[in-house]
Amino acid sequence: MLYVDPGHMYHRAHFLDTLADLLPKGIAHLGKRVVSYSSDSPSGPVQINFADGSAASCDALLGCDGIKSVVRGCMFQDIARKTGDSNMLKYVEPVWTGEILYRCLVPSELLP
Repeated sequence: MLYVDPGHMYHRAHFLDTLADLLPKGIAHLGKRVVSYSSDSPSGPVQINFADGSAASCDALLGCDGIKSVVRGCMFQDIARKTGDSNMLKYVEPVWTGEILYRCLVPSELLP
């Protein structure tokens, strides 16, 4: 476990805005509701389907969609389907682990 002092705490919306600002214009899709995603290979593009009927393709999908995460649900359903391990389905819905995670940014020079 990495402990960094001082950390910089951020509200999720500010964190996402900061992250999106680092990307070229038009790359980040904020304010969209993911209904599903799929990928044919671990290194291949990710196809994303949104509630408004639109779709997108990307190299990396960051699931910052909170406690009711559709991204997490799709991921564990996909793992269960591909591996045959139905035990993974228990992670589709959120599970309280007794841990609390706060969003924070860590200066890269402090990382190994």
